Amino acid sequence: SLLERRSVLKREYDHSTGEMTQPSRQSPKDVLLISGLHALADSSLCERFDARVFLAMDERTRRALKIRRDVLSRGSSIAETNRALDKRAVDAERFVVPQKKKADIVFILTAICEEKLKQAESGAGDPSEVFDMTLSVGVRNLEQASDLRTLLAAITGVHIYATEEDLDLYWFRVEQSVEVSKEAICIASSVIAPAMREFVALEPKWHSGLLGIMQLVVIQQVMRHRNLPTRINEGTYESSTVTIS
Repeated sequence: SLLERRSVLKREYDHSTGEMTQPSRQSPKDVLLISGLHALADSSLCERFDARVFLAMDERTRRALKIRRDVLSRGSSIAETNRALDKRAVDAERFVVPQKKKADIVFILTAICEEKLKQAESGAGDPSEVFDMTLSVGVRNLEQASDLRTLLAAITGVHIYATEEDLDLYWFRVEQSVEVSKEAICIASSVIAPAMREFVALEPKWHSGLLGIMQLVVIQQVMRHRNLPTRINEGTYESSTVTIS
C-alpha cells in the first residue's frame, strides 16, 4: 500500500459527472491525504493517521446545495433529488455518520443567508456560487480547543464562541464577520508550527477565510500528534491585530 511506499491503482469520484474515473496509478509520497465517505471506516488504518478529520454540512445546507446542483447542472427535478437523498439517508446514518466518533477534528459548515438557502431549495441560483458559512469546530482535547480559540481570535480577528454540539468533543464556532487574510493565517501558522519548514519541503499554500482556519486546526492536530514544538503556549506573541500576554 501507499503507507508501505508501494504504488497503487486508484479511482476517483467525479462530482461534475456523478461517475467514477478510470483507474490511474498513484505513487507513494512523503505526505498522504486520504479522503472520501469511508476514509475513517477502517479502525486499523485510522490508527496510522496524524490527523483524522470529519467534514460535514448541516442537513439543510447540504440538501439545498445538492438540489441546486442537480436541478441546474444535471437536469433532475427537486422531487427526484429529494428522493435520492432520502434513499441514501439510511446508509449514511449507518456507515458515514458513525465515523465522527473516530475523528480528532470535526468541521461542520452551516449556510447563514436564508434568502440564498431558499433560492437553492427551489432549484434556482448560480450552481457555482459559494455560500457564506459559519464553521463549527470540534476537537478531543479541552486545552487544544482553548488554545485554538485564543489564537484564532487574536490573530484573525474573527468572533469565536464556545458552543455545545453532539459527541464527546469540545466545540467552538467561527462567525466570519471580517475577512481573514492569507497573511493572518500565515502568522498564526508560525505560532502553531514554528519548525514547519524543517519537515515540509514545499512552500505552504495558505488560504483566506474559513478554509485557512481549517488549515490551522489540522496543523495543530498534526503538531500535537507528533509532539513537535509550538509557540502557542509561550504566553506572548505578536499578531496582525493584538499582542497576547
